[in-house]
This record gives sequence, structure tokens and C-alpha cells, in this order.
Amino acid sequence: MAGIADWIKINGQGIYSSRVIAPYSENNIFYTQSKNKKSVYAYVLSEAEEVKLPATLQFKLNGVKGVKKVSLLGSNKNIKWQESGGIVTVNVPVSLQNNSGLKNAAAFKLDYP
Repeated sequence: MAGIADWIKINGQGIYSSRVIAPYSENNIFYTQSKNKKSVYAYVLSEAEEVKLPATLQFKLNGVKGVKKVSLLGSNKNIKWQESGGIVTVNVPVSLQNNSGLKNAAAFKLDYP
């Protein structure tokens, strides 16, 4: 139970007070949107307990434009990204790729107006 509580502390904002949005899931990435419609959360599920992230990730956002910020819940690292044609490409810092400290899933928060 402690593991679940720790996971919710980090990722809960994208679970509670949110709803699923299209494309719902794609390539082991699951999407939710805040009720105020100002953030999308992209949950990247891990095949192992310890999350290992690739160098780049792509999030396909239907109807969402003008992303202002991308962050990784549970991390204070600066995340570089670019948006083009409804796809947000995230460049994961090397320090997070194999040592994120996250368990089971990594949640990226994409803020927009």
C-alpha cells in the first residue's frame, strides 16, 4: 500500500479531477485532461517497476494547440520540447532516461492556455 500512496502523491493530479481524452491510449501512453481543460497528462507506462525513459517521446494531442510548458511529475528537471501539427515531441534529459526515480509510470504534464 505504501507504494501506491507514494505513486498517487506524485501522479494524483492527473488522475483526480481529470477525464480521459482522445486518443485515450497509444503505444503504452495514456492521456487525461484536467477538468479546467488547461492541462493534458500523458502517462507513459513502464514494462518494469523502475521507469526507464527513451531519449524522445511523442504525444499526439487531438484539438490541443499552444502548449506553453511540459513537465515531468516528480521531477524538477527542465524538459525541452517542441510542438508541430498537434504532436508534442519531448526530449528527455539523459539524467532521467535511466534514473528517473519513478515507479511503474512517468506522467508528463502539458500546460496550455
